[in-house]
Amino acid sequence: MSSEQLNPAALVQSAQREILDTYRKESEQLASAFRDLDSKAQGTATLAGGFLAASLAFLNRREDLGIMPVRGILVISILSLIGSIVFALLALRIRTLAASPSGEDVRKLLVKIASDTDEQNRTKGLTYFYGDAAELWRRFVENRRRVNEEKAEYIWSAQKCLLLTALSVSLIIILILLNFQ
Repeated sequence: MSSEQLNPAALVQSAQREILDTYRKESEQLASAFRDLDSKAQGTATLAGGFLAASLAFLNRREDLGIMPVRGILVISILSLIGSIVFALLALRIRTLAASPSGEDVRKLLVKIASDTDEQNRTKGLTYFYGDAAELWRRFVENRRRVNEEKAEYIWSAQKCLLLTALSVSLIIILILLNFQ
């Protein structure tokens, strides 16, 4: 067995390093998910805008607007599209994000440990240094995760509005085909 395997402080440091590395990897995944969510929100807003333009063009079809249920369903569809656009824009809004832990943050941790005059406290501080750095990353990752979840909720709401629109448009088409009055 190596001396690291027998040394409890080394085992603690090794476990803390693993936690720190995991948080760093998770932060990269969350940053990628943030960009993906923005793309989905943009696509949703674009699709809703296209539907809205088609709905406005449909208003030129006076003969079909004479069918009473069609007008009511069209109003629901347009309101749903507006909701979809609003939710997509809320997902896309500019946010202030916490910065990832910097070299300065890590330096401050080390300076604090080094400035402790008690040898036992310094040793303990060095033993738990990676854990303290991991705590900085944990707070950052939690903040990013919360922001991503909020964006995802807005996008899901926008997509539900689009689904309602698609169902409404389908119903309008069926009513026009049946010429239901």
